Amino acid sequence: MNKNFKRLGALMLCAGLTCSLVACGGGEVDENFKDNDEFYTIKWYMPVNTIQAPADLGTIQQKVNEYLRDKINAAVDITAYNFSEYAGKMNTKTANAEPFDLIWTDFESIARYNEMEALYPLDSLLPEYAPNAWAKFPEEFWDQVRNSTDGKIYSVINNQILPRSFGMEVRDNDYYKEYLLASATTVLNKSTTDPYEVQDYVADNYTLASKLDFMENYLAWLRTNKSGENESCGGITWGMELLYVMEGLGFDSLGMSMAVPGVVRADETGKPTVINQFETEEFLTLINKMAEWYQEGWIPADIAGGSYSQTSTDMGSSRTWTPNYVTSFTQGGKKRYREVMRFGDPNYIASYISGTMWSVSATSENPARTLKFIDLLHTDSYLHNLLKLGVEGTHYTVDDNGQAHQESKSSRYNLEGVRWIFGDETIGITLDTQAKDVYEQVKKINEETPLSQTIGFSFDRTDVMTEIQLSSQVVTKYISNLGCGEQLTKDTDYYNDFITELKANYCDEVIAEKQRQLDAWLASK
Repeated sequence: MNKNFKRLGALMLCAGLTCSLVACGGGEVDENFKDNDEFYTIKWYMPVNTIQAPADLGTIQQKVNEYLRDKINAAVDITAYNFSEYAGKMNTKTANAEPFDLIWTDFESIARYNEMEALYPLDSLLPEYAPNAWAKFPEEFWDQVRNSTDGKIYSVINNQILPRSFGMEVRDNDYYKEYLLASATTVLNKSTTDPYEVQDYVADNYTLASKLDFMENYLAWLRTNKSGENESCGGITWGMELLYVMEGLGFDSLGMSMAVPGVVRADETGKPTVINQFETEEFLTLINKMAEWYQEGWIPADIAGGSYSQTSTDMGSSRTWTPNYVTSFTQGGKKRYREVMRFGDPNYIASYISGTMWSVSATSENPARTLKFIDLLHTDSYLHNLLKLGVEGTHYTVDDNGQAHQESKSSRYNLEGVRWIFGDETIGITLDTQAKDVYEQVKKINEETPLSQTIGFSFDRTDVMTEIQLSSQVVTKYISNLGCGEQLTKDTDYYNDFITELKANYCDEVIAEKQRQLDAWLASK
């Protein structure tokens, strides 16, 4: 099989070719490949959330391979890179046409790899060799991950909590629950013993501005009531992450980064209209509140320099709210618990459907066996738990409630923090720090959240790539300063300068092209 790749800059993609052997990745790949059933070793490049590959990764790989031989007559050869270096490493490997099988992708990287023609088209292979993963998602989701240029599927979606909900992370959930109960009479006009009754009411009934005020009151309450117990009593890092927050507010960037101008509202009931998210009332509310918080000292003066540690922060943002997401940490000799609190309803947005996926390299010698392995990640709890937590009895134990308790040796292998890369997180064992039914809650949210009109639309950025790059650079230049509040406090024209520079760098052209393509797609349905 010819493995001489066309590389970056060669944009002769696969569109319009109908023969079974097509030129993708610059080499010829067989879209109707048939598994020969011979033993095969899957070369797997895995991203991890640890600084280095886990110490016991070799032990886990050995256990996985013992299991896979009987299951699919295969083994895996794992190389792990932390997320900060993963993209760079994989760009180099794909550009050099290195032979391997499995690569993690998301809505941003998939476009880059498709432009490099580095991935294997999976339309014919997926239903045959990964039928369980294929059946797990509706047609609209598969349409969402299709390559906008040739209409083919180059990735398999991982299953996690897929809709986005506005969430805020509080460092000390015990303190926050105490604040909620103290606020019950004001919020509910009655007392209650359930802090989440107060929280849910605020999430479902308050405006964005009122929710921010509610959290500001919490910071003030901490300073008044907990200054002798809490090291920070009022610090936040939340303003640094405005782009993540805007996703949680129901803005759908149509499968692109929120830094790219042009979004629709995910809950839109009329004709979806592409708008500039940085000119919305919500964005203005956010940045004005950040300026107020900076002036009041809730945002430390040195936060823009990155020297303010989130471990001593009372409030931070979350990319999305997840049911019962609680993590523990120790500070000042006291064990504390962070929890993500819901502040809005869930919405499906395109970028989160394609937020975590596995793709098969066009250099793979056996894409079918690779897909069989991906299918196991979606169906086999033993394999999922092994890759997520390690070996039962060594890295974790199972308590009488059927939940995982992490042992001291979990420091040698613990990838629970990236459980969403291992196929389907909802088939895994829960930790003893979680509600036992948390994944049932996730399934319920996934099933009951309505799809927006734009799910399934795939934006082709080919004609506005330069405009996207230029306008996104402007967003990157301004967004952190707006989020920290400092610049807007010192320069009242800072926001106007931002919008002026965005327009000078073709943001309106990007928005218009998104609208044109979206209108054409809606008309074709």
